Amino acid sequence: MKIADRIYCIPEEMFSSNVYVLGEEEICLIDTGLTGLHAQRILREVERLNLRKEKIKRVILTHTHPDHKGGLGKIYQVTRPAVYVHKTAKIGLTNVKNVDDGDTITFEDFTLGVLHTPGHKIDCICLYDAKRKILFSGDTVFTHGSVGRTDMPGGDTAALLSSLERLKEYDVDILCPGHMTPVRNGNEHINAGYEFVKSMF
Repeated sequence: MKIADRIYCIPEEMFSSNVYVLGEEEICLIDTGLTGLHAQRILREVERLNLRKEKIKRVILTHTHPDHKGGLGKIYQVTRPAVYVHKTAKIGLTNVKNVDDGDTITFEDFTLGVLHTPGHKIDCICLYDAKRKILFSGDTVFTHGSVGRTDMPGGDTAALLSSLERLKEYDVDILCPGHMTPVRNGNEHINAGYEFVKSMF
């Protein structure tokens, strides 16, 4: 699924996450799916997009739940990309770059701003492309008022509300969530998620 120029979504499958493919010469993946089998599918899909899997230079994990990081090992074996995670995450690989709120990740003509958005999990991040007004939201917020669950270890409903309140400040045309289909008018979906969580208090 094409999201914008040189931005594609490989949709979730069998409890796996969406995976986003950015770039052509220095490809960046956002999340890696649930298992090595999902990773093999991702690599095939990259080739089907007329891209070369050997050009996968970066992987960014929006957080370290298995459905988002499970395919990393297989992808790492193939391309040895730099792996970006929030500084609170532990993934046990070399070539890991810890990021924090306010950092930027740049490649080709992309600049992704890192937003630390705890709530679903302490190491959750969102990635904001200000030029294209695209937010890659991981499991912080989905579409139509859906949000990441907070009843698992590391979940914090109050922290999620604060994260959503912050995301409301950004101009989001396209929302690219970790699950469900990417949508336009992203701010409407973020606002709906904020109001839903706010109603819990």
